[in-house]
Amino acid sequence: GVPGFSINYGDFVVWTSSRTIVGDLAALRHLDVGDNEIESFEGGDHGSIETLSIYSNRLASLVSLPRFDNLRFLGVGYNHIEALPRALGDRCPLLECFDGAYNALASLDVSVDALGGCDHLRQCVLTGNPCALLPNYRKRVAFALPQLARLDDMDVAPVDAADGDDASITIHVALRALLGLRLSL
Repeated sequence: GVPGFSINYGDFVVWTSSRTIVGDLAALRHLDVGDNEIESFEGGDHGSIETLSIYSNRLASLVSLPRFDNLRFLGVGYNHIEALPRALGDRCPLLECFDGAYNALASLDVSVDALGGCDHLRQCVLTGNPCALLPNYRKRVAFALPQLARLDDMDVAPVDAADGDDASITIHVALRALLGLRLSL
């Protein structure tokens, strides 16, 4: 099989698993399609892919992100993504590292809620997003995602997650209760 594949500086608008692009690469484990003009995804079987790099494209959303049963690294930095889908953890159940740097992620609550569904997440990069400029950003992320070991290429210290922000914790708990979501404190 093919362990990795890189398509750079091309002219792709839609990444698809049809035979024309990756359909015959069933054993593909690493895919780098950075520096293209990818705007969205199409469905398909992507079960073998473990690392996916889609840096510097035209993604405005991950809503159409298909399921990746074995994906451990998702790099979508330098795009135009405004929000992470709530189903991110369902679509990438083994995700360990998410790099969403330099996008347009404005809501820290929406971002943390989506990343909270990624039970195996150990590393997260949100640098360069508007949400990373909010007061108590590191503390709020570390408190909401206690499994994180690294945030924005820095170790998460126990002091980062200590106590959290009482007001945001109360709101977080109340919203999760109202929406019937599991509490991950």
